[in-house]
Formats: sequence, C-alpha cells, structure tokens
Amino acid sequence: FPSTTMSRGLLEHLIRDRVFAIPNLKLLDRTIVKSLQTNPDRDRVIGIIVEQHGSAPPRSLTADLVVDVTGRSSRSGQWLKDLGYEPPFASKVHVNLCYTTRIYRRDPEDPRSHTWILNSPAPPQQSTFGGIIPTEGNRWIVSVGGWHGNWAPTTETGFLEFVRGLPSPDIYDIISQSEPLSAIVPYKFPFSLRRYYERLKRFPSGYLVLGDAVSSFNPTYGQGMSVAALEVVELDRVLTENVSPTHLAQTFFQRIAKIIDIPWQLAVGEDFRFPQTTGIKPLGTDLLNLYATWVHRTTLHDPVVGETFLQVMNLMIQPICLFYPRIVWRVLRTMLGACNKSTS
Repeated sequence: FPSTTMSRGLLEHLIRDRVFAIPNLKLLDRTIVKSLQTNPDRDRVIGIIVEQHGSAPPRSLTADLVVDVTGRSSRSGQWLKDLGYEPPFASKVHVNLCYTTRIYRRDPEDPRSHTWILNSPAPPQQSTFGGIIPTEGNRWIVSVGGWHGNWAPTTETGFLEFVRGLPSPDIYDIISQSEPLSAIVPYKFPFSLRRYYERLKRFPSGYLVLGDAVSSFNPTYGQGMSVAALEVVELDRVLTENVSPTHLAQTFFQRIAKIIDIPWQLAVGEDFRFPQTTGIKPLGTDLLNLYATWVHRTTLHDPVVGETFLQVMNLMIQPICLFYPRIVWRVLRTMLGACNKSTS
C-alpha cells in the first residue's frame, strides 16, 4: 500500500507550521517548566512555574488543563511525588539497541530510488537490521544497527562492512555507489519504557500526561508517533464528552491504556525474541512469538498474510486479524509444509 517518506526535519517543520497557524496558540520558546502549581489542597493543578532563558525570575502560568508531553524524560513522576502522590509504576524492557544513520545522494533515475528497503532480523540467530528510505532533495536516509551491542561502527570502513553483512545485499549495492552527504551518527536506545498512570488511585485534577511521557517504544518499529496521535484523538473525545474534572484523568488514562496495550505487546514481544532482553515479559509472549515466527515465514511467499502483517505492524488494523481463520490456515499450511520437508 502507498506510503509517504520524508526526513524527520521536514515532518516536524510541516507540523510546526500548521500548529502555529492556529490563531489562539502561543509558543514560549527557550522555556523550562520548573514545577506544577496547585491549589492549597494540592488536589488540583492550576498551572505551571516556568523559567525563560536569560529572562527574569521564574513566573507562573495558570491553566484550566496542563498536559505533559515532554517525552520519556518526563518529570511528572517526581512532581507528583513532591505533591504527596504516588508516582506511576514504570516497566522497562532493556534492549540495548543502537542504530546508526547516514544520508546519501539519491539518483532519481535509478529504478530503485522510489521505494524503501528494510532488512529485519530472524531472532534469535540474527540481531542486526538495516533500512534505506528515499527522502526529499534526492537523498537516501540509511539506518543500520542492532540489539544487545551488535551495533554498526561509526568509521567509514566499519559502517560499509556492517551494511555489507546484512542478510540482503540491496542496501550495500546502493550506498557503495552513492555519495555520502552527512557524518555517520549513532543513536542509543537502552530500554522501552511504560508508565502505568491508569493504575494510580489518586491523581490531581487539571493535569494529564501523554505520548512518550507515558510509553516510549523501541523506535525501530515506528509506532511511537502513531500511538501519541491516537492518544491525542482520545483526549479530544474525552474533552468533547465534558467528563467532569475529577474523573478526567482516570477516564483518559484508562482509555489510552487500551491504545498502548497492543503496540506495547507487539514491540516488547518482538524484543523478547532475543534471550538477552530483560524486563517484565507480558503474559503469553512466548506463545505469541512462536506463532509470529511462522507468520514471518509465511509472509515470504504469501501476499495475503504479508499485507495483513504489515497493516498490523503499522496500527492500521487490530492484531486479532492475524488470527482470523483464513490467516491461521495459511500459516498452518506453511508449518505443515516445513514439517513434511524435514521428515522426507
């Protein structure tokens, strides 16, 4: 199915322009949020204390609703603790991941230049991956890396040799003949993180948390921004329904937990296919991974299963679709075929 590819810089530029075209929205740049501001009983957040770089002392900003979208480094847990509340329980799944990225010049006349290529591993034997994506300005974005220390070197020779060692030669064939346009830049991701705000018994009104501040996924699966967008849609629904301020947080956190559950299960389930992965393993992960292994193998020759799998991984349809009879039968047929070959 069609997809649009672009650099992260262009995507953020387009979103920023559209957001700040909204007339009643104001940006405070170079500003740090120091703490939450509450009423005397500390049961309602009424604003924030901010400090702008190079300006006067900290000042307060009042608001009917404060939403923390500061990412995985969110300080909400500490702020809640400072106010006498329990911070949310946090689950970490350690993947020790690193991916290394470089930009290359792309020849628009090359027949390969209008598609993207992804090499994904077959765990646990393989733990490295690579991707090449066409982007604006006739450029390629190339990212390669691996789990649990199997990382790409940042030297010229080492980077190329790592790409050459991927299971498929396609990416190497392209970049070995392309001009590099950037340095080789690594990004380390030690663990996926989920904070269970929906489990809290007490939470101040007038305050919410969403996006990576609630759940931060392994970035190689490309689900983080999609989940955050779905959470924003849910926030709009909750506000439209005029849920009472005292029940707003509980209602919102319970609803987004249902949004997070599926991609969290998918992402950490894949990560637990590597024996070195540590953390809290969701119930049924090993059984699901066994089925997923045969789903992967079936996608190599079955376009129906392949398309369904891609739609699930891109959050376009529910994972239950992989268990529909027509899919299960195709997967079982692959399993039976493999068994017949091994016994013959």
